[in-house]
Amino acid sequence: MKKIVAIHPDKVETDGGFQSFSMKWLDALSSSSSIETREVNVFSPDFVADLRDADAFMWRTSNPGHFETLRRIMPAINRGLAIPTFPPSNLALLVHDKIAQSYLFQTHNLPFPKTEAFFNYDLAMEHIETHTYPKVVKFIGGSSSDGVGLVRDRDEAARYVRAMFGPGLQSMGELNETSFRLALKKVRNGLQDIAGSSAARRPKIQHGYAYFQDFIPDNTNDIRITVIGQYALGFRRFNRPDDFRASGSGLLDWDPTKVPNSAVSLAFRVSKELNLPFVAVDVLYDGNAAIICELNFAYRAWAVDRCPGYWLLNEDNDLDPLSWVDTQVDCAALTLHEFIRINLS
Repeated sequence: MKKIVAIHPDKVETDGGFQSFSMKWLDALSSSSSIETREVNVFSPDFVADLRDADAFMWRTSNPGHFETLRRIMPAINRGLAIPTFPPSNLALLVHDKIAQSYLFQTHNLPFPKTEAFFNYDLAMEHIETHTYPKVVKFIGGSSSDGVGLVRDRDEAARYVRAMFGPGLQSMGELNETSFRLALKKVRNGLQDIAGSSAARRPKIQHGYAYFQDFIPDNTNDIRITVIGQYALGFRRFNRPDDFRASGSGLLDWDPTKVPNSAVSLAFRVSKELNLPFVAVDVLYDGNAAIICELNFAYRAWAVDRCPGYWLLNEDNDLDPLSWVDTQVDCAALTLHEFIRINLS
């Protein structure tokens, strides 16, 4: 009897062009003798019923507006229907949640910059007196560095805390605005929503917490390592001009000889220890030590597909030494292959 893989369609325009994992998956499985596919709609009220006899479910969304839905449904499917999902629920719960990621890194003793998250205004204000600066400040979610900023002294840190526990922020560019202007913008957004203007394209207001992370100097780039099962694909992302942030810069280098083995080994370690067989790990260097910046899931496929090959985990599943293989890469096809190998073989 054929196994049934249910797939929710994904289609998105990225800076690299049209992207759809589901179209490639459906096409690849159309001639399979052991697997049949079923297109489903996670936004349908009959969605759960459509999965009752399925053996697996896959939804590779990269739309930030879908992440809340992703977090809600994946644990229910994993636990309630007892079938594997892509992404698995433990990764879905981490999508665009930097605070949850930082707690997970701490509990697993994984190397990452010292991070403090506050959910109380007085406590946050008390601690900024003892900080050394500059400090990186972040929103829980966000992509392409939109939710990442730098505070250079106590006054800027206090302004960030007051904004986050006051009217909130939609972008780090608002850090220099007065509380009055931020509150006015919040009122204007509310009036637009009442009038029926779409809020989907407007960044969500962040408030009620403060997130500080140690600034790691002397990094002109970070390294994005995408782990897909037993494979790792990597490239360097250079900082924007006169900026400390690399995400979203578009300044990429795919030369594998410039990617240290220690970065690849760390990404495999993260994948193994956190049980995340499909994850993108952003790596920085603190001196000679590779450290985690954050995890990601909804990466741009075109950037990964331009990698000239991959590192392969050896047969003993050791993190080192690693084997390099020169080959044409298709991360959607590789993801499907590894998902089936891990869950349905």
